[in-house]
Amino acid sequence: MENRPPALLGVKYHPITQQDSTFYNLPVGAYVNQVQSGSPAEKAGLKTRDIITKIDGRPLNDTYSLEMVVAEHTPGDKIKLSVWRNGKTMTLTVTLGAKPKQL
Repeated sequence: MENRPPALLGVKYHPITQQDSTFYNLPVGAYVNQVQSGSPAEKAGLKTRDIITKIDGRPLNDTYSLEMVVAEHTPGDKIKLSVWRNGKTMTLTVTLGAKPKQL
């Protein structure tokens, strides 16, 4: 495997499991706790309290996490996020950045 820098989305998140989804009446996915300033996520319009439910049409769940998806990509890749915000679903396209070496 070639040596490539890890991709960066630029969010801190908490996974919403099927159990959480049922209890809180929220979609399964990644609940965004924080969007890093200047990050690819911020540039794409992702906001705190958004829930990322799918990436490139593939649902996030207990076995397919946001972290895993980002790790499968390289900086410069474009991914489509299905995002649930205030009861509505929207699609955002993000161009992933490179994770700084100190992270």
